[in-house]
Amino acid sequence: MRRERLSLILLGLIILLPAIALMLFGIRPGIFVALGLSILLALFPALILWRSRLAPLGELLDKEELDSLRALAVRLRKLHQEIAEQKAEAKLRENLIEDLFIGMREGCLILDDELKILRSNPRTRDFLREDEVAGLRLPEVERSPQLLEAVRKVLSGGLPHSLQVENSRGVWEIRVLALSAGGLLVLMEEIGARQRAGELRRRFVQDLAHELRSPLTVIRTTVETLGDELPTGAAPRLVRQVERITRLTKELYELASIETGEMELHPELQELRPLLREIAGDFRDVAERGKIELRLEEGAEISWCFDRRALGRVLSNLVDNAVKYNRPGGWVRLSAQEELATLVLEVVDSGRGIPPAELGTVTQRFYRVDRARTPGEAGLGLGLAIVKHLVQRMGGEISLDSTEDVETRFRVILPKMPQKPPRLSPK
Repeated sequence: MRRERLSLILLGLIILLPAIALMLFGIRPGIFVALGLSILLALFPALILWRSRLAPLGELLDKEELDSLRALAVRLRKLHQEIAEQKAEAKLRENLIEDLFIGMREGCLILDDELKILRSNPRTRDFLREDEVAGLRLPEVERSPQLLEAVRKVLSGGLPHSLQVENSRGVWEIRVLALSAGGLLVLMEEIGARQRAGELRRRFVQDLAHELRSPLTVIRTTVETLGDELPTGAAPRLVRQVERITRLTKELYELASIETGEMELHPELQELRPLLREIAGDFRDVAERGKIELRLEEGAEISWCFDRRALGRVLSNLVDNAVKYNRPGGWVRLSAQEELATLVLEVVDSGRGIPPAELGTVTQRFYRVDRARTPGEAGLGLGLAIVKHLVQRMGGEISLDSTEDVETRFRVILPKMPQKPPRLSPK
């Protein structure tokens, strides 16, 4: 503080010194001239004083600025490295997606909300017969009314849609899905060859089953005729084996007829309760012999339009399995109810259950449960396959939920089938 006071006093004397000198020499300048000369003379020492006082502050600012620039440079280098790594990762993902897109077995189109084709893979050429379709609108390259209608439905907020389109290039299964970021994904696969192979297989199975009927009938008749001449117990064993093969051929023929559409459905409006009682009555004796309780929950009376033969076959197969793969002291429950304009039928049992890994395969042809878990059972593995295809023919769906050694639940959901008008007899 003392040093600052002395500096201020010295500065003041420097400012007044020119005016005092002029007065001593008898010169009387104007007050403004004297003041100007004093300021000019004082400016030089004032600058020296200011420089000496502010020099440390300037050095400090220079140092801080240099440190900040260094820190900024480090951060910029780090940010540049992160951006480069993100670009490389994004490029890798882009290449992976591109490889998957090009290598897909199905044809693939990506459309925007205006049905403009943004991307396509090589397989779409088989369907569209166009090499370069990017930038074109879908109606310009494909005029299938079914496809365009499905695309517009999904675009307007509908659920994913599947359909079949047949053109000069084959039979195509097409799926249309909405993308979360906007636009549509259209997948197309040629299934004509697969359909033809399936049709040939079904025809072969159907013809084989049909041709085996007559020889089996002859064998059974012959065994029954020679019963007394065969070794003791041989005739019943042979008859049982013939019956088993006969049942197999019958079920094979039935399954093939369902798959090929040759089995016609004749839905009629009728009461459901009599059918449920009939199914329960058919299996009550078998259940009692196995010490299994068969429960029928009829509920309210339900009038529904259904094919009695087809629905009876579905329920018979399900109840048969529930009784066959149960245990002494167990139970089977058959129930039906209406839910949201659908008919819901359930067959629940307290049997051995189905392992989680096999839940998706039980409705396949010739599926058999593990023989170690079900000793003595001689199922053919076609019953549930018939159930699945019959339910699909009736426009319904079937679901399965099972916990091993606790409970197995088959749930069949059927919509109301339109009643076929009676055939008019020719005049």
